Amino acid sequence: MSITEDERDRIRQSERTIDNLKRLYAVLFSLSFGIVAVESMKKISVFADPAAYALGPLFLHIEITISFIFTAGLFYYQGDRFLDTVYAKHPLAPTKASHFGADYFVNVFTMIPFYLMAQALGRGYTDAVGFTWYFIAYVYLIGQGLALLLVREVIIFKTKPVVSEAIMALKAFWFVMNSLMLCVSVFAYFIWRNVTSAACPTNYHTAGVYFVGLMGALILFRDYLDFTRGWPILYPVDSSSELRWPLPRLRQAGARRKAWTCGLVLIGLTVILVIATRLWDLPRMATFCKT
Repeated sequence: MSITEDERDRIRQSERTIDNLKRLYAVLFSLSFGIVAVESMKKISVFADPAAYALGPLFLHIEITISFIFTAGLFYYQGDRFLDTVYAKHPLAPTKASHFGADYFVNVFTMIPFYLMAQALGRGYTDAVGFTWYFIAYVYLIGQGLALLLVREVIIFKTKPVVSEAIMALKAFWFVMNSLMLCVSVFAYFIWRNVTSAACPTNYHTAGVYFVGLMGALILFRDYLDFTRGWPILYPVDSSSELRWPLPRLRQAGARRKAWTCGLVLIGLTVILVIATRLWDLPRMATFCKT
């Protein structure tokens, strides 16, 4: 199918517009990585003293820093690719202003928690309260992402844009996967706090060292699932690339409805756990998690 000169020009304009918009929220991404780099150098100078950090805490700092790098890079790049896949290709997306605004709004606000996570990795914070603020910021990241995804779906439901089944399947997968990740993380915190003597599981200076290790492993596993399932849809690969489980099933409308329902149930359970653990009470956590 041939493309007219007018269509070609509109595609070029769409690509330039998307690229310029990406640079706006790339600022937060760059600031976050800069903070982590500076604070990592401060920690390296401390690690040079064998008496300052034992092997366990040293491993945790490396693991959590790596989890931040992978997670931030994945969220940023997939946000970019989502905009490219939906808006910057031929044929041009038959979208509306509200639909595009919702997609861009989600991408921008998704970057904000990463700035908080980067600050939480600062030496001053980790020495004082372990990875408490990093854990809270990560819970906020996933929780906010789920809320924004719901807002976007409400807008999409009202405007009814033309979206491919693969994109709809991926969004349903994101919703149920992140709902499960959020529920498991908070449930693990709840269990750790009640079965150990540690008042604050995220303070690795006490019995929380194993919880922090588990948290890092869960974050990296979530990133693995996200990357491998989104690869055939978001990345510029050959169209013959096959979708991985459960994406093929989520192409069906009935399966997507079940996934969204399951995600909502998990969110409800998470809210109950947050109330039970008082994760919302930040002054109290700051007191309990001091070294």
